[in-house]
Amino acid sequence: MLTMNSRLLLVVLPLIVSGAASAQSVSFDFSSLGSALISFQGVNGDFDFSPDVSGFDFQITNASLPVMGLNGLKGNIIGTFTVGTITVIGGIEEAPVTGSGMLTINDGLNLFSSTIASSGYDALTVGSIGGLNTESVVNLSNFTYNGSNSSLQQLAGSGSAIETVSFQFQPAETLNQLAFGPLSGSTSFSGSLLAIPEPSTYAAILGCVALGSAICRRKLRGGLF
Repeated sequence: MLTMNSRLLLVVLPLIVSGAASAQSVSFDFSSLGSALISFQGVNGDFDFSPDVSGFDFQITNASLPVMGLNGLKGNIIGTFTVGTITVIGGIEEAPVTGSGMLTINDGLNLFSSTIASSGYDALTVGSIGGLNTESVVNLSNFTYNGSNSSLQQLAGSGSAIETVSFQFQPAETLNQLAFGPLSGSTSFSGSLLAIPEPSTYAAILGCVALGSAICRRKLRGGLF
């Protein structure tokens, strides 16, 4: 039978762990803004992101609580990327991507910026659907931000993140056609960003778990369960 102390532990410990896990966690979706496009050149495997007439590539949507201050902010994906050797398995075409760039977010006054790693994307197409970073590798780092938006401050404090992008072509085009011709093409896109918590957050989680385990062992030895 559970005592009052053991019941309290079962209630409080998940809350402590949950709080530690979310302390530095920021996530949001984004979608291409207006006429902004992901553009495959059909030459040498190159592609990039072309902005809307406003000068921005995307707008943030569905930011996770408690970072609602991100919703509606606009940003850019800057750089030219190159599709490498394509592997075909069934109807799936996949290839590594090289090239580096930046992802930026504008708060209206200040700029959040991050580096997209040179190996930060892979490219994949299945029928009419395509994606970048389908393996969900950590591909954003070197965060800088000097503004007052608390959500961007929290994001900058995480230090790294996973950014993924999806797109769709109608009619369908293969990765080979997009990257090396003869079709190529441009289309709208959407994506998501998930910040990776600082190492100290993981340490806090492990500390909470260790503390809970130690208390449980003492209770068990005392015959209180």
